[in-house]
Amino acid sequence: WVLDLASGRLRQLGGGAPASSLMFAKFSPDGTRVAYVRANNLYVEAIDEGRITPLTTSGSEAIINGTSDWVYEEELGVRDGFRWSPDGRRIAYWQFDTAGVGVFTLLNNTDTVYPVATRIPYPKPGTTNASARIGVVAAEGGETRWMETPGDPRDTYLARLEWHDAGTLAIQQLNRLQNQQDLLTADAATGQVARVFRDRSETWVDVVDTVRWLDQGRKFLWTSERDGWRHVYLAAKDGPATTLVTRFDADI
Repeated sequence: WVLDLASGRLRQLGGGAPASSLMFAKFSPDGTRVAYVRANNLYVEAIDEGRITPLTTSGSEAIINGTSDWVYEEELGVRDGFRWSPDGRRIAYWQFDTAGVGVFTLLNNTDTVYPVATRIPYPKPGTTNASARIGVVAAEGGETRWMETPGDPRDTYLARLEWHDAGTLAIQQLNRLQNQQDLLTADAATGQVARVFRDRSETWVDVVDTVRWLDQGRKFLWTSERDGWRHVYLAAKDGPATTLVTRFDADI
């Protein structure tokens, strides 16, 4: 529900659909629209007039737009799967294709007299993962521009997604072993991708939840355990060199 404080008007979003079917409702930066996910599709709704614009129409049991599959939700902490651009003109989102993923059957023995079976795509180690990609679509609707991230989309993870500025995305990509992580920038208009930084380990790398950009986006702070401790490093967007910031034998 949206409440207009000036008029006291209360209006339900989603065109009268059950509120429980709307996920991750988020205001646009200017506060005039709300984007949300329903039935694996993305929508934008104008608050003043209630006009609903579908941004995707491919959502199905196998195709997931704007939210995540089991692996990304459980292992990478990704559930809210879309981001407004800072200027409110576009939305970046994850899309998952779970076709070919093995199906796991859950039995609910407690809620009813007879067990109820729920079947979900659930990859076991070494089996087929969902294919993941990131797209950008205009908030008014239209064709999606897909980001040209490298590698097999079923054997890499697009673990984090944020807007670097109004025209550029910042994406963190892991290999399937999760011992190599790349920070990528992607041009939202063309889909072209460049690697800004790579972190590697013989064992494991953690996803960086917050990349702090400095110097008008030319530098950034990165958290890594590359020296055995969880430390902060200063890196440049246009160069591989890093500088250790936290110089002590302990985790930050």
